[in-house]
Amino acid sequence: MTDLEYGGRVSRPADVSRAFWLLISSVAISLFGGFAEYLKIPDNGSDAIAKAMRGAGISQILADAISNSATVASLVIIVLWNAFWVLLSFKIRAGRNWARITLTVLTTLGIAILLSGTSSFHFQQTSTTEPAVDSPSVTISLNNEVAPNTLVTEISWIISTALAVVAIVFIFRPAANAYVRRPR
Repeated sequence: MTDLEYGGRVSRPADVSRAFWLLISSVAISLFGGFAEYLKIPDNGSDAIAKAMRGAGISQILADAISNSATVASLVIIVLWNAFWVLLSFKIRAGRNWARITLTVLTTLGIAILLSGTSSFHFQQTSTTEPAVDSPSVTISLNNEVAPNTLVTEISWIISTALAVVAIVFIFRPAANAYVRRPR
């Protein structure tokens, strides 16, 4: 007889618990990297946005307001995205199959975007009329302006993704599969 037949609770497999903590660690590292981009000195790209707008004839006050709004919106998106990953982590811990499928699809899409070079995280310098910043960083281009993307942000994104991949391996192991497929 199983624990369920006696009305007891099914214990959570160690693989599911490991995956949960890997995902929580992934979120923490992702948040660190996301905020590190905006806290670094001297610029997070908002000055380049404001300068491009001023060059297009928009007043400095309006350009700065739009630039600051874009920065705040980016930070809100980072927080909401990571909150969604925390929700997925808890649902995976609870044994919800839809959550592990969602995690797998989103992680796969993130890796595909990284490898295709269509995200801001790419491993080649973009062409520009100005010389690149002389530092061990990756660059993004915005209207021929070069904004350095910190090495810390890149490394945190790679580590965060690697942790998510390892978590996916754990949540599809046999014990985790049985936990997800158990009757409720």
